[in-house]
Parts: sequence; structure tokens; C-alpha cells
Amino acid sequence: MGGLCSETIAAGSSALLERMRLSSVKAGPMLPLTKDKFELLTFAAEMNIAVSFPNCENEYGTESNPLCYQAWYGDEVAYHEDPTGVDAIMLLDVGDYCFVAWRGSVAPGFNAISLEDWLFRNLDVEDRTAERLDGQGQCTVLEGMYESYQGGELQEAELEPTMISFVETCMAEPNKQLVLTGHSQGAGAAVVGAIRFAGYTPLTLALAGPATVKSPSSDCTAINPDHMWRVINSEISLETNEITYDVVPYSMLVPVARVFLGEQIGASIHLPPDIPNPTVMEDPMATPISFSQDQYDVAYFSKEQIDLEETYGPSPGDLDMLNGVNLGVHIMYLPKMDRLWKNGSFPLDVTGYVPGTPCTGDAECQFMCISRVCALEGARRLPDGTVCEQDSDCESDRCTWGYTCDAKLENGAPCGAFYLNDGDCASGACSFSWQDGWLCAPSVGGDLQTN
Repeated sequence: MGGLCSETIAAGSSALLERMRLSSVKAGPMLPLTKDKFELLTFAAEMNIAVSFPNCENEYGTESNPLCYQAWYGDEVAYHEDPTGVDAIMLLDVGDYCFVAWRGSVAPGFNAISLEDWLFRNLDVEDRTAERLDGQGQCTVLEGMYESYQGGELQEAELEPTMISFVETCMAEPNKQLVLTGHSQGAGAAVVGAIRFAGYTPLTLALAGPATVKSPSSDCTAINPDHMWRVINSEISLETNEITYDVVPYSMLVPVARVFLGEQIGASIHLPPDIPNPTVMEDPMATPISFSQDQYDVAYFSKEQIDLEETYGPSPGDLDMLNGVNLGVHIMYLPKMDRLWKNGSFPLDVTGYVPGTPCTGDAECQFMCISRVCALEGARRLPDGTVCEQDSDCESDRCTWGYTCDAKLENGAPCGAFYLNDGDCASGACSFSWQDGWLCAPSVGGDLQTN
């Protein structure tokens, strides 16, 4: 550890930490997205970066401006790592908050720590029962995320006793709010924590988080969806000039993965897309953010709009992690959120992206998404027979596989057997029978009929 880093341990340099001494956000709905709520989200993003850098001597930062948790928080924060080095947490008692932050995945590599992290955390999709510590309920989650939460495989809960002791002590003080947070794998661990510590009414801030609770997530009553706030990043592809999304929160879109992974819970905001700028190696968090259309608007999906969020537009081709210019859409949460916190007008506009912003669905835009761009107010969709790119381009809400707007199919008409495209049918149900194959059929309560 460098000399300057040791000198800064006592005080720390985080302006957001100082703001937390004066803040008092309580668990509740995400909206309205006031400045103090977004400030708390931004601090969570900062903690998620800090927990990933336990050593001030790394490739980022400088001797006078190191990137590590000690430089930002001094001796106020407690960092704990399990004996294998795979899992880590940070604990912080400040102001009205008790923070628990879980570290995300370690960098991929051919070493014991990385292999264990990826094989027995990220790729472990077995079922695991997460029970509330007060015995008042339970939910089924991904085993890998449970083990990331507890710090150790199977029953080896190396970190959990420490965090339980911290939470019990910290929450014994009056007016305290428990805040659980993490990025990526750490967000999945935080969701498990929301179940285990449900008796404390935690506020869970999951950034770039995978779908952790097994389907159907609505059965997980141990988590109050109003107390689960999710954040998903987006950026502009330098190759296509279209919007791309962080792949981790959408990993369940891959058809095979849908069978094994869980479902999301709670409301979310999608950060406005930016045009990637090169990383400032001396201070990665100072990397310039060039927002599309110079906006500070976000797209919002309520706790009831999970299905819409997952199916309104993004496909595997719209998902990514890296971009070849900076740390990528999966990592660049903090710089973007810091700019929004400092420059946005609050309560933050959550009606969607402004016209001219690349998009994949109406839910992202203030008005409509036409030809993958947020359209101006009053714009009209395309009539039948017009070349289109997606269903939402068309007045009929059907863009055929030949990329032409056409009317939806009536009951009894053949529908997309390979893609199981319910959207081709006026009824919204493409149903299969051994006698007739895939045909449009009357919907029953919005579900497919399978004969």
C-alpha cells in the first residue's frame, strides 16, 4: 500500500460520504426520484466500485489520487473478505444509514480465485432456499448468488456472521435505515440479503443485477417490491449507432438461460445512453460522459412492468458488456450517475428519453420509439406495406419477418412456429397442437392455449 494511501486512511475523500451524514431516505417507492434518493443511489454505485479495490496499488488512479476504498472512506468503513478471496463485503455505519455492500465478480482469469468465482457463483444456477433470519418466510434463489451473499460455498458462510453482527448493532440505534447494495454479482447477493434481513425493512439498491429470485418472483413475499430499486445502464454502439444495454440484468433473455435463471423484482430506471469516451486512467470515474441528446432523463419501469421491461424490445443482439473504448456499459454506472446527480433537474424526469435518442421500445421514450429512435410528439407510425424494423414501427403493431408492416393474423392463421411469436396474432396467442401445428388462437386470460 502506497504511502499517500496510508496517510489518507483517517479522513477519506468521498464527497458523497459526507452527504450521507445529512441524508435520511427511508425504504419506500422509488418515485418521485428526488435528489436525495438519487444521491443515495449514486453513493451505492460508489461503494460498489470501492469494495472492488481493497488495495490502493492498482493500475488505476495516481499516487495523489488512488482508487481504493481506504482513500475514499478512510477508517470509517470495514472491509471483510472470505478466506478464499472470492467474496467480499463492506460495512458502513454513517448518519441514519447502515450500509452493507457486496463485491461483484472478480476479473475473469486462469487462477483459483477467478475460476471458483465464475464456476461456483456466476454459473451456479441450482435452487437454494433463502430463509428470513426472523423465520417469517423464505424464497427460492440462485445458489451461486446465495453463496456470494454468505461468503463461501454450500454451508460455509464465512462472511454472514460478521454482517449479521454489524446489522444487529447498527440497527439497534434509533432512526436507522438498512441499505443493501451491490453491482452485478454483488447485486444478486444484495437481493438474497433483502430476504435474509427482511425483518429490518431494508432498502435494496441493485445495480447491473442478474435476475436472482427463481420464477415466479411474485411468490417471493419476503421482498417488498417497493423497497427494491434497480438500475440498468445503456450506451450507444460505436458500430451501429444504436442503443445497447448491460447484458447482466437481461441475461434471462437468452432462450436457454430463461429456463435456469430467476426473475427481477422491483422498479428500475434505465440510464440514458451515452457515446463512449476513452477511460481516464488516472481517474476512471472522471471519464467524460457524452449523453445522447445532452439529456438527463431516465426510462422508468414500475414494479408491475417487469414483463414489459424484459420483452418490450431488447434482444441478445442489443446486449453487451465492453465497447473497446472505456470500461464498458457494464461498469460505467458511477461516472454517469455522478453526472446525473450533479446536473440533473430533480425530481428526475422519468417519462423516458427525449426525441432523437436511440431506443428499442415505446416504454423508453417520452412519446414513441419509431425505427429505433425516440420520435417527436405527434409522429405517426408506418402504414401496412411499409418497410419496418420492429412491431412498434407499424400502425398495426406487426412487422413481419420480411420487415414489412402488415395486419395482425386472425384466429386460425399460421403463426411463427420457430419464434413462437404471439405478437403476430390479433389475440396475442400463438398456440400449438399436434394436429394443426402453430396457429393463432383465442387467448385465455392472456395465456397461450396449448392443445
